Amino acid sequence: AFLAVAASWVGCPQENRSLTAFVIDIGDGITHCVPVIDGYTLASCSRFMPIAGREVTFFIQNLLRERETGIPPEQSMETARNIKEKYCYVSPNIMKEFSKYDENLSKFIKKYEGQHAVTKKPFNVEVGYERFLGPEIFFSPEFANADYKRSLSEEVDLAIQQCPIDVRRALYGNIVLSGGSTMFKDFDRRIERDVRRLVNQRLQITEKLCDHRITPKPVTVRVLSHRLQRNAVWFGGSVLASSSEFAMSVHTKKEYDEIGPSICRRNAHNRLVMEERPSVDTSQHCQQQDEDDTLILDKTLQIGSQNKTTSTSQWKHYFYLIFPHASLIIVSFLYTLIGAFVFMKLEQPHIRHLYNQKMIQMKADKDLLLERLIEMSRAKSSMDEGQTEFRNFVRSIYSMHKWNRWRNTENDRYARIVLQPNEISLNELIHPDQEWNFAAALFFVLTTLTTIGYGDVTPLTKEGRIFCICYCIVGIPLFLVTTANTAKFLSSGVYYLYVRYILIKEKLLKTCSCWWSKRVEYVHNDDRDNEKILLSDLKKIQYVRLSAPAILLIVFGYCILGAALMQQIEPWAFIDSLYFTTISILTVGFGDIVPTVFHSLYIPVVYILFGLVITTMAVDTVGVQYVQRIHQFGRSMTNADYINLLRRMKMRKFESNEINTLPQTDMMAKIPTDSSPSSKRRSITDPLSVQVINVTPYSIKLKWDEGLEQCPDEEYILKYRAKGTFSLADHKQKRQYSLSLSDQPESSPQDLAIAEVNQDSILLSWKPPFKNKHLVKAYAIYCTTDVELPYEGWRKILVPPNVFTCTINDINDISNCFFSMCSVYDTYHSPLSKPVSVVLSNTSKITEID
Repeated sequence: AFLAVAASWVGCPQENRSLTAFVIDIGDGITHCVPVIDGYTLASCSRFMPIAGREVTFFIQNLLRERETGIPPEQSMETARNIKEKYCYVSPNIMKEFSKYDENLSKFIKKYEGQHAVTKKPFNVEVGYERFLGPEIFFSPEFANADYKRSLSEEVDLAIQQCPIDVRRALYGNIVLSGGSTMFKDFDRRIERDVRRLVNQRLQITEKLCDHRITPKPVTVRVLSHRLQRNAVWFGGSVLASSSEFAMSVHTKKEYDEIGPSICRRNAHNRLVMEERPSVDTSQHCQQQDEDDTLILDKTLQIGSQNKTTSTSQWKHYFYLIFPHASLIIVSFLYTLIGAFVFMKLEQPHIRHLYNQKMIQMKADKDLLLERLIEMSRAKSSMDEGQTEFRNFVRSIYSMHKWNRWRNTENDRYARIVLQPNEISLNELIHPDQEWNFAAALFFVLTTLTTIGYGDVTPLTKEGRIFCICYCIVGIPLFLVTTANTAKFLSSGVYYLYVRYILIKEKLLKTCSCWWSKRVEYVHNDDRDNEKILLSDLKKIQYVRLSAPAILLIVFGYCILGAALMQQIEPWAFIDSLYFTTISILTVGFGDIVPTVFHSLYIPVVYILFGLVITTMAVDTVGVQYVQRIHQFGRSMTNADYINLLRRMKMRKFESNEINTLPQTDMMAKIPTDSSPSSKRRSITDPLSVQVINVTPYSIKLKWDEGLEQCPDEEYILKYRAKGTFSLADHKQKRQYSLSLSDQPESSPQDLAIAEVNQDSILLSWKPPFKNKHLVKAYAIYCTTDVELPYEGWRKILVPPNVFTCTINDINDISNCFFSMCSVYDTYHSPLSKPVSVVLSNTSKITEID
């Protein structure tokens, strides 16, 4: 502790250096609160908390597990630790922080990027409420440890109050932080605010007890934070070792030989600061030495925290980062080209063979038709017979060309053939070199791997169909993974542009003197500093949450641009082009409209590829968010914990000072006033800062401050609304500003009731506990006819854990008998359930069962 005090002298003039301070040392395993008076530590007044950096890491790890963020299980601890060190901060008010996140979540969400240790695959984690809920356990330790409910600020105040009264003001005015877990942003300001509030409350109570005859002098509370507090102990040792008096205070070998090993119990550092200083002025020497030590430590910390890599190592880092993604894209591209080439080689010869056969058959049919027409002309047949023969010829030609890929556009051509036979031209049919050329094969491979499947071109050979099956088994998963991976990079680019848009907007608002509507309020009243802090945090944003309309607008805009492009290539109307682009990038693929310009097929291929990436990005950014919300909603229906309760206990309206909790509460001061409309508004006598200071599975404890003005004839009214049945505890036995709402304990037997009443026996029934029912070893039933007796004097009956009814015999006075129960566990008993009794009327009949 004393070494931390010495480290706090950095940047402090020598005349202001004090040997009296209160040290808060928070490491990884435990938190120590140690008072140091004139260089000596008061062990009897020291206190500790079983909550430190390790518990913060565990707490963040549990929060991430509840959200199922996809973190590898073996890296969950490391990820939670990195998030704690990189993004966590201390909030001034947890309720306001929840409200601030809910109103503009995209402004405060951070994105943590990690890499799987084995597969080297990247993974991303959205960091939201964990940023302030992690360090909050220092001030609300019941979140992490249900057995410990005293906050760090209360521990500090209690430890100082245990010290001698003449040094308390000095300790309050010099609180020193030490340890890596005190490096959270605004940690010192939260400690200073809470301790000052406790001190001011004590001064107000003192003034009231003296009937305002004595006004206590204000106590200055100051928490000292510096940039070396992470390694404060080591730096403090360096400062002391570099002083000129150090050599005079260390234990020498001669002293060790004279006194023996017990000399090690004597603190040499205390002798250093308590012995008389030399008369020589060493201020300049100490100042220079402190500056040298600071520079040396800064260089050491820079070497330990930053890797000074050369340009070659940086290029290697970027190469190893990009290489997996680039390799995946290159492999998919080569796989597509190879597939197109193989399909072209397998199908094109078969198509040529079919083309030749069809051409020969068409020629024979044409000659047959001409011969038939000549015969009919010689026989002087009617015109109708000639048209019938011609229609039969057209039908045979059409049936032979059903395999033609232009069948949807050739319908009009064949329809015109009936009326205009002179337009028949074999050159108008598709040549086999166009049917399965490389561009057409590439288009077929793309529509197959993307599962669009227009169906206008299909493999006809046995070899082509077998190759298509094997090709799709490997190609479709490969293509889907490549598309998803590329969409991740595209979403990062969209996030980056959106963040830049937010920054530009905030700069414009700042130039127009439009400040933030939400400000973090501390007791220091430094709003401008808080605004600078918020703007500096905004510049570091790497991840935001985009809305669904914005993403859908991007997708629809891409469809419109594609429709305009396809309209320039194909002879389509704009609606047809928009229809084709939409069903293509959404992988619907009806196949009723397909590209017909073979030399421009590469443009639709590239367009569809980028469209699939954009569609996948939309699903990744919007769809995943709603899926997570649905999962969180489902878990909140069954797994009610402290965090879920706190999420419901957020402030919704700061101006009206309303707090919505579970159960929802509202506080007001009831003062005799008139019934005018102005009297219905909130008065300056209403209570302020209504807070939830303790939450248990079956109770919520509230706390509030007095109004700005006090009225002698006033009382407080508590309004609350709950899902279940809650009872208000006896507020007369509570303190002036403390109430609690309680229900049946969740670990006790539920719904204890009297099922049947006989002359001298009663049948009780109950339900198992709501929680830990599988750990119950037995049920204990207590009954008595005198409620004034302690529970040790009640009659006790043990029941097996699998039995939920019990008959109690030998009851002398049934009308005055009370019953209660508890669950018996291995190491403890649950709280008693609500007692029940039988109420008899004057006619000695059972009229009511409570």
